[in-house]
Amino acid sequence: MLEVLQFGIDRQLYPGPTPRGDGTRRPSARFQSARRDRTGRYDRPMPTRPRRVHVISQYYEPATGGGTIVDAVGAVRAAARAADVWVLAGDHDLGDGPRLAVPVGGWHDHPGDIRGAKVRYVSFGRASLGEVRRAIRDIEPDVVLVFSTWATGSLAALALRRFGRRSRSTELVLAPAGELFDGALRQQARKKQVVLKLGRLTGLWRNVTWRASDQGEAAIIRSVFPGARVGVAPVLPAPRLAAPPSMAERLPRRPDQPVRLVSVGTVGVKKGLDQLLDHIAAAGRAGVPIHLDVFGAEIDPTFSARCRAKVDALPASCRAQLHGLRGHEDITMALARADAFALATQGENYGVAILEAFDAGLPVLISDTTPWRGLQEAGCGWDLPPSDTGGWVEALTELRDADAPTRAAWMHAALGRADQARREAEADGTRAWRHLLGLAEPPNGEARPTNHAPTADTP
Repeated sequence: MLEVLQFGIDRQLYPGPTPRGDGTRRPSARFQSARRDRTGRYDRPMPTRPRRVHVISQYYEPATGGGTIVDAVGAVRAAARAADVWVLAGDHDLGDGPRLAVPVGGWHDHPGDIRGAKVRYVSFGRASLGEVRRAIRDIEPDVVLVFSTWATGSLAALALRRFGRRSRSTELVLAPAGELFDGALRQQARKKQVVLKLGRLTGLWRNVTWRASDQGEAAIIRSVFPGARVGVAPVLPAPRLAAPPSMAERLPRRPDQPVRLVSVGTVGVKKGLDQLLDHIAAAGRAGVPIHLDVFGAEIDPTFSARCRAKVDALPASCRAQLHGLRGHEDITMALARADAFALATQGENYGVAILEAFDAGLPVLISDTTPWRGLQEAGCGWDLPPSDTGGWVEALTELRDADAPTRAAWMHAALGRADQARREAEADGTRAWRHLLGLAEPPNGEARPTNHAPTADTP
């Protein structure tokens, strides 16, 4: 990502300001009808043509490795009925996985049920600057929405906007998606500190609107970037992937059998797998047998090696297996066989994997560093300090000793919590995203016609 900060900019990129008669500059005509005031609201009428939203996300469906994918798809879904949306997406999943089975080159209809959006899959990396530059030149967007603070495609969009000679009028909304939490900043900390220092020196984030998923993340963004302009738009979760198994369909569990746990998340410092393994080891020494299945890309070899050493040192009654990055079907099957979901994360702006565990009817045992709080009172799990080994062992013991009626009550409460989260998102989330992106609501809720791909680089 440092390469993006060391390039020569083509200064004819963006449609720029035009001269006034008095020699001063004014914004391009297509931007004059939708200007933000200091509160982030628009103080002029919306343009007559549909606004064009350009979304850049290094990981995107059909990739499965991370909650940012769900977040980006939800934003596209919210915007697509009120604007023309173009998604520049990476063609690989998280980690070193194979290339996705997606069309090569050109703009294509968005997969699934999202109308009014186009997607182009590219290989981000050293070519990120050229890919982003070409897409922006083709689309001429009114607003660019980028997911990730550190991804090369995001840095390319920021650099092009900041250093383009002719215009800085294109609005840019940056969604860090939890990357500024303390635990996330500790992953590849040296490289991120270098980018932060260079970015501040060059004004890379000047006049950017930051998107937070809630007020907690907004406070974190302002702590890293004092004075930042922040708007709040929640994660819009995907529809439930499959009907949860009934209690009769779940594998029965005898008290002498191990507690079956599933953990889903990248194997890195932020997700706290090392700490979860310490809690499991303590529970094993206290007489609680546990089997843990971990799903997620291994993004830090040193951390992975440390976790594997902890796996090898577990008591004989406990075991853990790292399965790597897997698809939704494998994870859904694992959740259906499990007794609970566990994640000792150091911080989440949302926690899509937690919602998916609730979707499966599982109680969750997680850190108190996510928006999912009050779980014990709601009867659907535990949210505990990640360092409270005694509390985690107590919760694991409760899972071991739970009878069938208790497990049924947990399942009912978990499904209710998932339904509540979706209702809350549907009520306010779409409106918040459209406000953040400066989009008008479609008249009478009617969908607009599907947009057409630009003539340049169209297959």
